[in-house]
Amino acid sequence: TGRLFVDEFELCPRVSECAAYEAWLREAVVKHDIDILIPTVHEELPVLRAFADALACTVVISPMEALTIGDDKKCMYEWMDVHMPESVARWTTLQDWTPEWSDAVEQFVKPRQGRGGRGCRAASVSEISFLKEQGRDTEALLVMECLPGTEWTVDAYVGSDGTIVYTMVRERVGLVGGISVKGKTVKNQAVIDATRKMLHELSCRGPVLIQWKADVAGVPKLVEINPRLSGGLMISKAAGVNPISNILREYGGETLAEQDWQEVTVLGYLDYKVLEK
Repeated sequence: TGRLFVDEFELCPRVSECAAYEAWLREAVVKHDIDILIPTVHEELPVLRAFADALACTVVISPMEALTIGDDKKCMYEWMDVHMPESVARWTTLQDWTPEWSDAVEQFVKPRQGRGGRGCRAASVSEISFLKEQGRDTEALLVMECLPGTEWTVDAYVGSDGTIVYTMVRERVGLVGGISVKGKTVKNQAVIDATRKMLHELSCRGPVLIQWKADVAGVPKLVEINPRLSGGLMISKAAGVNPISNILREYGGETLAEQDWQEVTVLGYLDYKVLEK
């Protein structure tokens, strides 16, 4: 459907076909005279980072450290254990999990790599025991404490000089396919402080998406970090911040200052139009 909304459209190779993807992108940058490339797909980030500096354009992408942590949740939680232990839920790999790991009736299972909530679910001790007994993917699955509280998504932007331009918090009120279609921006200071601390420690640049969820005590705990634009971009725009505008301003040589945003509620919907023949 994307071809209906753009002036130019191409179908690219799968990013898992790394050599073909790289060759196609190098050619597309030259063919379309691209000045700025803004990757938006989670899986392409670490692949693109490997040759981004060789492309004949500016690529809006974070350093490999941030991309690696965003791509592998085990690496992410290990990093959090060192840098922000107060903001990470209790976790282990399925390989290291035992029925005695927690006395909670339900625990949470999630894949080390993935997006959009795929493969994430609450599970009983007996279900997790069954998964481990199967002996498959025991290093590819994580087991965590359940986080029953509010879920927040933070749309942030880090300038090329390291300035944290904004950290806009929104509650994910309604989701479709893992993308927020109804959101409410809230100035939750605990979430803002945790996000800013993370961004001071982690070398992100440009747009960043960070998700938090409250534990039983209401403390925000990290769910995941994605160093890219979020699917809820229009909610950010409605609240008064515009990552695309910031990218263009930086490309033009401007140094960005910190930006404020408003508390709003935004609802996305489909609008059908009838076209004459």
